[in-house]
Formats: sequence, C-alpha cells, structure tokens
Amino acid sequence: MKDEQFVHPISRTQIMIGWTAPKEGWVKINTGGARKEDGYAGCSGLIRGCDKEWLGGFSKQLVQCLAYVAELWGIFEGLKLARRLGFHKVEVCFDSRVVYNNIINGMNGNVVTPCLVCL
Repeated sequence: MKDEQFVHPISRTQIMIGWTAPKEGWVKINTGGARKEDGYAGCSGLIRGCDKEWLGGFSKQLVQCLAYVAELWGIFEGLKLARRLGFHKVEVCFDSRVVYNNIINGMNGNVVTPCLVCL
C-alpha cells in the first residue's frame, strides 16, 4: 500500500480571536486551568478593568485532578480575588466548553462540580 492511501486532508477554519475590555464600571476575569500527564494541575488568571489596566492576578498549584476541575478552580479563585478587591460587576472568561455546559445546564450527577460552582 502506498502512504497516500492513509492521508486524510483536514478541513480547518481560521478564527481571529481578540480580547475586548469590559463595559465601563465592570472588570473582566480571564482564567485558565491545565493538567499534566501525571495528573497534577494548576490554574491562573488575571483581572483587568475597562481601560485594559491590570488589577490583579493569581496562580495556584493543585493536587491531582481532572482538567475541567482545574478550570473550575481557576474561575473560583478569580471570583475570590475579585471579591477581595471589592469588585461587584464581574465578567468571567474561560475556554472550557465542559465547564460552561456544567454551569449553564446543571451538573449531571457530578460530585465535584456542584461544590465548586456553588462556592
């Protein structure tokens, strides 16, 4: 067999992504979480204002957990920081579809997610 028989072209769509400032009087939290192959994870994030100024940031090392749990911790830590800094009008941005669906549509029997979402 020739190698060409195993090559399958991949269709890709390019999407331009950019950061937009929050509305006047609001702050935006950008968070993320990640997990290494050994299971250890971490999360981090930052808070910026409507003039794109940096207002605070955090980084947290986590024990072994799933990637989406690390994403949830990032959101939780970001909201804690926003509260500690006295911000009440907060927009939260993250890139996990699984976390988004769990927050919007319910937890579907997940034990960890409700604990973090409710906090």
